[in-house]
Amino acid sequence: MHRAPFVQNPRHSTAVRTLLVGAAFAFSAASTFAQSTPAGLAAVPASQATPAPASPAPYGYSDDDFPAAKNSRKPSVAVSEGALPSPAASAAFDARAGAGSASNLSAIQFWNENDIFWSDRYYTNGLKLAYTTPEISTGKELPLFFRDLLKFSPLSENTDIVPAAYRLHFALAQEIYTPWREHTALPQPGDHPYSGLLYATVALSSETLSRLDSIELSVGILGPGSYARQAQGEWHRLIGVKLAEGWRHQLRDEPILQLGWTRAGRYTWLRKDSLQVDWHPRAHVEVGTIRDYASVGAQWRVGWAPAGLPRDFGIAGIRSSPAFTRPAGGFPDSAWLFVDLQGEGWLWNSTLDGNLWHKSAKVHRYPWVAEAVVGISAQWGDLRVSLSEVIRSKEFRGQHGEVSVHHILSLGLTF
Repeated sequence: MHRAPFVQNPRHSTAVRTLLVGAAFAFSAASTFAQSTPAGLAAVPASQATPAPASPAPYGYSDDDFPAAKNSRKPSVAVSEGALPSPAASAAFDARAGAGSASNLSAIQFWNENDIFWSDRYYTNGLKLAYTTPEISTGKELPLFFRDLLKFSPLSENTDIVPAAYRLHFALAQEIYTPWREHTALPQPGDHPYSGLLYATVALSSETLSRLDSIELSVGILGPGSYARQAQGEWHRLIGVKLAEGWRHQLRDEPILQLGWTRAGRYTWLRKDSLQVDWHPRAHVEVGTIRDYASVGAQWRVGWAPAGLPRDFGIAGIRSSPAFTRPAGGFPDSAWLFVDLQGEGWLWNSTLDGNLWHKSAKVHRYPWVAEAVVGISAQWGDLRVSLSEVIRSKEFRGQHGEVSVHHILSLGLTF
């Protein structure tokens, strides 16, 4: 039977209402933890506020060394040793250390997610290329469209010790999905549908001392127009692997229009000599034609970093906001291990639920999914390399195996 449009389907109407409630809850919870006193900062009465004590750079600064940071500090907050530096202090430190400020740098990052080490099934391959602009110190320097967007967005501005700095981010991505049994031309009812996604994303991010906010807009196509069949076929020919035979049953062409919002925090737990431990909590909400879901998670990093780990918000995957692409320049060489845990609540996923406006293959999707990531990352000058393994819980009824596993290779270049 032909499927009714999204807005006319009672099940979808209920899902939309539920999603709005969930989105409001996620936004409220994220705002609460992000608006609290940043890690390493202690709120004290203005009469008792004292300048920051001198500490080894780059995570402990004195106001005498960095007057720009001193002038921008709120009088009701005192900074304790171990607090993260402000962008103004970062620029001063970079200049004194003979390195360029990361705020003046742009970045390109490439991702490849693939299950080649395990088997060619389900989420079988993903590619993404992202570009991040240099820092824009004030919203007035943004193009008119983005300035208007700021008026209605949840981006942070002047909410921390220093004013927010903005960046624009652009990305192009492709995702490929196949069933468990690829080497048959027959339909596979009850198994993951063949599908491909091809989409472009533009994001506007706002960064303060300990917080990142990002709004993302993605447009693209689901179905044969994504060229997923051709991409997988050419790769299989190159490596000498048998071609999948069931692509004729893939989901039909439909447009992709997604709107997302991300908030992430940045907090240092420990820094002793060259050892540093930090963590990055985050929340994400996304709605659109192919995905309606919300997620919460956190990443923990421990590493060798003589001058501190890079001041970013963790290593992210293809589906994450391109705002996580940060310049690697301006910091000495470092290496670290990371663990990432995330929980997701899903209301709609076209790669499992099928086409939105056409009759198509589909499966019984689970509403809750857990994900764990373990990886290693290193930085040499302007190059950053990350390798990680992703483990996801079952996403639909009848899925083979208790979990699905794929690896992520990420390369970042700052210039």
